[in-house]
Amino acid sequence: MIENLNSILGKKVKRLFFVVWPPFGEENMAQVDISAGYVFEEEPDTLCIISTDKDDLTTPCIGYQSLPKSSFNWNDF
Repeated sequence: MIENLNSILGKKVKRLFFVVWPPFGEENMAQVDISAGYVFEEEPDTLCIISTDKDDLTTPCIGYQSLPKSSFNWNDF
C-alpha cells in the first residue's frame, strides 16, 4: 500500500473529481461514499481514485479507472 502512495507523490494534478458512490444496499439514502479522484498530467486519460473501506477507515485504497464519459445528477439514482 505504501508503494502505491509513493508512486503518486510529487505528481502534478491536472483535474480533481469528487466521486460519489450512491448508497446501493444501504438502509439510509444519506449513506453515500465519497472518494477523491485525481487526473495527473503524466496520465491524462486515467482517473486515480483514493478512498477508504468502511471497515478500515485508516488505510487508503488506491484504484485506477478510465475518465467518466458522462456525469449524473443525484436524482438519476
